[in-house]
Amino acid sequence: MIYLDNAATTQPSLSSCETYQKISQTNWGNPSSLHRLGAKANETIENARLKLASLWSIKPNNIIWTSGATEANQTVLLQVPNNPNPHKNRILVSPFEHPSVQNALPVLKERGFYIDYLDISKKGLIDENSLHKKLTPETSLVSIIGIHNEIGVKQDIPTLCKIIRKKSPTTAIHIDMVQWVNKYALPLGQYRPDFLTFSAHKCHGPKGVGGIIKLGDISFPPLLRGGDQEYGFRAGTENVAAIASAVQSFEEMQNNINLSFIQKAEKELFDFVQSHKSIIWLSPEPGPTKTPWISLISIPSHKSEVLLHCLEKNNIFVSSGSACSEKKRKSYSKNMKISYEEEQGILRISLSIRNQPSDITYLIQSLKGLL
Repeated sequence: MIYLDNAATTQPSLSSCETYQKISQTNWGNPSSLHRLGAKANETIENARLKLASLWSIKPNNIIWTSGATEANQTVLLQVPNNPNPHKNRILVSPFEHPSVQNALPVLKERGFYIDYLDISKKGLIDENSLHKKLTPETSLVSIIGIHNEIGVKQDIPTLCKIIRKKSPTTAIHIDMVQWVNKYALPLGQYRPDFLTFSAHKCHGPKGVGGIIKLGDISFPPLLRGGDQEYGFRAGTENVAAIASAVQSFEEMQNNINLSFIQKAEKELFDFVQSHKSIIWLSPEPGPTKTPWISLISIPSHKSEVLLHCLEKNNIFVSSGSACSEKKRKSYSKNMKISYEEEQGILRISLSIRNQPSDITYLIQSLKGLL
């Protein structure tokens, strides 16, 4: 099997699964309980927090565990702005955010917030002039996806944060880092975001666990109310086994990244597409503004669904875009001048540390057979 849909989810590592099973069977106490079983479970969570903080060069109390990136994104979107006032009543986002961000915006609008959208270039980059123009002192929150989960564009987060901090210092900044973490260093310089969100199952960890990295001093009421777990920011009994398993997978992935191979695979695919007029490269060209882990192409003469199933017969698994919105029109199509015909033949190829050099070669051979 050749699995090239890693932007949707990744295969959990063996060690991650073993950690999950072991802790589920031997360390199943409620971490909020006062007896020693609870203390042992709580110690496991805090040790995991310490390990991840060390791995990502942050502080342990920066990490707030959640059930995944959807909860993490919506916690920041819905709870940091919370209630509008005449001095902070605007939200600024890119037009191609993940559905977990997009679908939170109507709720904010119902509360009385104004939603503004940033302009993006044909290459998918946020227009800095647009950010400077649309950002005002009344902007409560700016939310940006760091690496786009379909087109693979990589935003210049430090530069965007600098613009925001210079013009509106009290505006909160949220970056969706789901496709970023473990592949690139977190943006922790002078002009840093206030909130970063992440998920474990994109990094060979279990589903159902992710988190918020809270870097600033901004507080917010919890989205889920109940106990005072996670410093009072997220109620609910923590998933001890999933948290420990997630950190195991983050460590393992970071220690096994071969960026040179990933870049070579991207170049092999790019060169193939460029040599065939019937295939269109929709992502930015390989370079600093694109991650080599995700590439978007189109074969306009074929429907995506047909292409997917033809490749599946060859035991190759790709996607036609985000698993969260595959049946909808692409939010980036208008801005990036992608035609309806091109959109109908979209294929997303996304890599992981488990892929082999021969995987892209075999994919190319299979695509040739479909042209």
